[in-house]
Amino acid sequence: MRCKTAERYISLKLDNELSTKLVSKLDEHLKKCSSCNEIYRQTALLHENLTAIQDVEYPAWLHHRIMNNLPIKTRRQSSWRLSLSYAAFSLLLFFSIFAGVGLGQKAYADSSDYAQIEEEEYLQLSFGDNSIWEVYDE
Repeated sequence: MRCKTAERYISLKLDNELSTKLVSKLDEHLKKCSSCNEIYRQTALLHENLTAIQDVEYPAWLHHRIMNNLPIKTRRQSSWRLSLSYAAFSLLLFFSIFAGVGLGQKAYADSSDYAQIEEEEYLQLSFGDNSIWEVYDE
């Protein structure tokens, strides 16, 4: 095992996230390599000290005091941006509906031209001379 690999595995071993196979390989490397063994010793000491730290309980008023001391300008700025985005969305929705209605009326007006084509012309225009409709008509 290389020293770089062993250095990565040291933290995983201390956190119990390393497989037993790799733990045995790491232990063999630590027996042979004094520099990695020193790194392991220091990391284990640091890990022990960090896990010994207990959570500090803060007073209940601290959160409210921090929140009340935040700049008010950011709160107003965000509400202004939110109202602007709602206005832009409303305009976009209005123009989309207006354009859709206009296009739908134009398409409906143009569809009356297709009704005037006779049935034979429609079949020839749609399918040509050797169409499937002519086979079934016989």
